[in-house]
Amino acid sequence: MKIGISLSGGGAKGIAHVGVLQALEDQGIEVDIIAGTSAGAIVGALYSSGMSPADMMSAIRNTSLLRIFGFQWPDRGLGEMTYLRRLLARQIGIDSFSALKKPLYVTLTNIVTGEVEIKCSGDLFDVVCASSSVPLLFKPVEINGHYYLDGGVIMNMPVRCLIGKCDLILGVNLVNHQQVAEKYLSSWREILSRVFDLSVFNNVKPEMELCDIVIEPTDIHKYSRFNFNQAEPLYKAGYEGAMLQMPAIKALVQEGQRSSE
Repeated sequence: MKIGISLSGGGAKGIAHVGVLQALEDQGIEVDIIAGTSAGAIVGALYSSGMSPADMMSAIRNTSLLRIFGFQWPDRGLGEMTYLRRLLARQIGIDSFSALKKPLYVTLTNIVTGEVEIKCSGDLFDVVCASSSVPLLFKPVEINGHYYLDGGVIMNMPVRCLIGKCDLILGVNLVNHQQVAEKYLSSWREILSRVFDLSVFNNVKPEMELCDIVIEPTDIHKYSRFNFNQAEPLYKAGYEGAMLQMPAIKALVQEGQRSSE
């Protein structure tokens, strides 16, 4: 039985994906195919390369997330993904989807054509960096003469690319679509994060409906995509969110195993 998982974008909240993957591993659930956007593309690429969730958290604890995302506020110039490129090169080595141990699908927005593209072959590093380049905060990435930005602009949780390739599809949504208290909108960064969430949820919802099970980290409304200093709580939120859905996941896995016997 093949299991696919789609990891949504969400900036710093992407650490929750690591907690989700750790929970699945702890329960003996093996993921076979991965799709991801933005932060989900970063975690997906590292996991597809064979890096364990534990090793990812170790790297996160020892490295400023600001460096991984190459983050700079606009008054210092648009950011680049220099450290992320080095991280991918160090972990994966070969700049190619073919170097990965698990199939990976990454979405990115072609700002020339105005369309979303899903990449699963060819050069890898530019694709992951482009998928993670938040508009107005990061420079577009040039690939074959076209310019690309964050895939979340059009498809923040790619699921349709997994249909027909696996028997069970899990989606991990980091976009808060519930009402939030005013105390979580007390700064312009929190407001900006909320605006991003509201703008992308319309393209997340149709993809969520294609999933067999959607995992949402616990209390995700407490965090913004700019909470780069909340690694441990975000990891725990992802782990707990996955464990809440684990009985349903295991039931579907067992059902699939019985039907294949």
